[in-house]
Amino acid sequence: MTHTTHATIDPDDSEDADFWEGHPCGRTWWEGGEARPFEDGVATPWFLPPTSSLLEEEIDDLEWVRQAAAIPFVQRCRLLRDYVGDGRPLTDSGVLPNAAVRELKQRAGIVRPGGRLREIPELFGPWAVLLNLGVLVEDDSRRVRRCSAEHPRARGALDEADEPLGELDGEVDGVLAIAELLHVLSRCCPGHGGFRDTGLLLESLLAATCEDGVALPELPADGCLDEAAIARLFRGIGANSAITRVPIDERRGEVDLQALAHLADAQRDLFLLQAYGILGVSESGRSGIVFRAPRPVRTAVALLALRRQQEEDDRRDARETFPR
Repeated sequence: MTHTTHATIDPDDSEDADFWEGHPCGRTWWEGGEARPFEDGVATPWFLPPTSSLLEEEIDDLEWVRQAAAIPFVQRCRLLRDYVGDGRPLTDSGVLPNAAVRELKQRAGIVRPGGRLREIPELFGPWAVLLNLGVLVEDDSRRVRRCSAEHPRARGALDEADEPLGELDGEVDGVLAIAELLHVLSRCCPGHGGFRDTGLLLESLLAATCEDGVALPELPADGCLDEAAIARLFRGIGANSAITRVPIDERRGEVDLQALAHLADAQRDLFLLQAYGILGVSESGRSGIVFRAPRPVRTAVALLALRRQQEEDDRRDARETFPR
C-alpha cells in the first residue's frame, strides 16, 4: 500500500531560503483572526488509547541518550552539520546547490526522487532546524558554515562533546532539534507542508511513544468512504482494543464524518513526521496501521507545549498592556 508521506509542495528554489522564517499561517495556528496555541477539541481523540497509558517509565539516562541519538532525524542533523563543516557555497536563493543535495542523499542512503533541497524532507527538515537553532549560519560571502560554540546564535550542540545547552545536559540537544521541527511545522499551513491539526498530532505522537506504539484504523488511500470501505474501517475499529468510542453520530444514526476527518488529519500528520524521520510505521493486520516513536520524543513534545504556552502568555500580557 502507498501512503502520502508529505504535503505536495511546488519546489521553487526562490522560496527555499525564507520558507521557515515567514509569519504563521493556516488553521493550525491562526483561527478567527486570533492566535491559538492549540485547536479546541476533545481531551482524548476517539481513536487514541486513554492518557493513563502514557505514564512515565523509569529509564536510564544513558539509554535515553542512546535512543535520542538513534532517531533518523537527529542522525541526519549531525550528518548535515558535519557535511557543512567550515563552509559550503550557497545558491543565489540561499540553499545548498543540487549537487550537494545529491551527495547528501547518497551519504544518508535516501532513495526519494528529487534533486532540490525542498523536495527532500529528510534533508530539508534538518537544514531548516539547524539554521533556526543557529547550529549553521550564513556569512556575507554566500557560504554556510557550522557555528562555533562561542557564537551568540549557537543554541543546539547536537552531541555530548559540544558545549551543553544552558543548564540542560548534552543529551537534550537532539530532542531540542525535534522540538524545533515540530514548532516550525505547527506554524505552517498544510499547503506549505505544515500540520493539519497540531493538537491531534501531538496527542497521537505521544501515544506512539508507548511500548507497542499506537494502532490507528486504516482509511482508504483515495479518501473514498463507500459502504464497503466503512464496513472494513469498522472491522478494524472493533479489532483495536484501545478504541473505546465508536465514531457514530447518535443524533443522525450514521457515521460521524467529522470524527473520521480527525483521524485522517492525524494520520496525514504522522506520515509527515515519518518522512522527516521522527517515527516509524508498520502494518498490523486487522488493527490498522501502527506508528511507533522513540520515548525521547515525549520530551520534545513537552518542550513544544511549554514554548507555545509561553508565547500564548506573552500575547495575553500584550493584549492586557495595550487594550484595544
